[in-house]
Amino acid sequence: MEILEDMETLTGLGAEEWKLQIGEKMYPASQETIKQHIALSPLQYREQHETELNEWRDLAGLEQVVIYDGKKDKDIQAMQRQAGII
Repeated sequence: MEILEDMETLTGLGAEEWKLQIGEKMYPASQETIKQHIALSPLQYREQHETELNEWRDLAGLEQVVIYDGKKDKDIQAMQRQAGII
């Protein structure tokens, strides 16, 4: 993962010497830790946070917010196919 490589280059310390604080907990700096605990795309971020907020909205009797899923959008899929992404 590029950020871990950059940390090594800038500090001269290997990733195994770094710790990541996520919330109140400390984790070893690794690709697996980052992938498990940090949203790596805007969609992932929205899914994580909007789902929780929608639960609160539901309890409060408020309308839920639709979480946009680009995977279901046919126009986006067509552009991705043309770009060779999918």
